Amino acid sequence: MDQSHINKNKFGDDDFSQESDLSPENDLGSHSSGVFLIKDGLISSCNQKFTMQLGYKMEELVNVKTFKEIVHTEDWPVIDHQISLLLSDEIH
Repeated sequence: MDQSHINKNKFGDDDFSQESDLSPENDLGSHSSGVFLIKDGLISSCNQKFTMQLGYKMEELVNVKTFKEIVHTEDWPVIDHQISLLLSDEIH
């Protein structure tokens, strides 16, 4: 039985299910908005737009800064609440 369609998205492209596929050079770089990924508490990847918005260089952020380090102290309770909602599937 041919199962080649299993890992295809609705456009027929290969489904990106592995984190290694998500890098500034690949999918993140194509976004017009600032995009970043967090792994083990650190920003593990981001695109150039994200670095420009924050005023950091890529090497100053990736695997160096935590998300909490780049959010203003007064904004953290709101961000923390939104993260909790996302992780509980209350926001889609």
